[in-house]
Amino acid sequence: MRIKGPIGKCLVLSALMALCSVWTLAQTSVPYVPPDSLNERRFISQTELRFCVWSENPLKDFEVQVATEIAHALLLEPRISILTRPPTTSDSDFWETMYLSLTNECEALMGYILVPEHLPEWMIASRPYYSEATVLAVTDASLSSLADVPRGTFVGTLLSTFSDFQFMNYNQTLPTGQSWRRLPYDSPQKLIARLLDGTLSAAIVPEAVLYGVLNESGGLTPVVPKALSPLNVVPTLYSIGMRSSETSLRVIVDEAILALIQDGTIQSVLDRMGLPGRSGPAGR
Repeated sequence: MRIKGPIGKCLVLSALMALCSVWTLAQTSVPYVPPDSLNERRFISQTELRFCVWSENPLKDFEVQVATEIAHALLLEPRISILTRPPTTSDSDFWETMYLSLTNECEALMGYILVPEHLPEWMIASRPYYSEATVLAVTDASLSSLADVPRGTFVGTLLSTFSDFQFMNYNQTLPTGQSWRRLPYDSPQKLIARLLDGTLSAAIVPEAVLYGVLNESGGLTPVVPKALSPLNVVPTLYSIGMRSSETSLRVIVDEAILALIQDGTIQSVLDRMGLPGRSGPAGR
């Protein structure tokens, strides 16, 4: 799919301007990273758009396909780096990894789970290209929802996702002795592994992430999805993360995503891969 006509020409021109712009650091809330770890003087191609995709992401193949469609819609060639994310133990580690990736490896980071109010000042995000439900994963099929999970036990979450923030905020409102113990993880594989070894009583995960983990195991993992009630979690929205200096790039990427949503391209990719969820909202 390519964006044609005046809009397409405008987007191509904007793309080249954005990709040739000077790469500058955001001035506030930038994670501390040793200067010798950064590669600030990169030559950005006029014909390519560089994407990063996490190797451990169960939706990796979907992310690669969407990145390819976005680049082609802008009449650019995708250059996709599959990155292995190092272990993180805190929010600061998480953001340092994001910052390093967007500085050294790519202009666009696929699979950023959009939580606008928690976006650091040095980072911006595209419009969502994918939406999915969040579910409770358990190994005890007798549990019907989060309300049935024994209080005081560990419930796992994915670090810095919207469901993580919602669960944390809800849990803090509960009376003493009626709350759960939150354990956040930086990857779905770790989350499910801790559920399987009994560390966690339950895990809060996006539906497609659970689907991906179960698919990797050939359906042999004894994990079942359950309702999150009484917690009401809005759909998880996936976007593309960029440095705050790339505002022009975000504009054209947003236009490409909207076009791919409206013409059904992203939904057709989901259907072809048999993934749950749907393409992002089409409204401006």
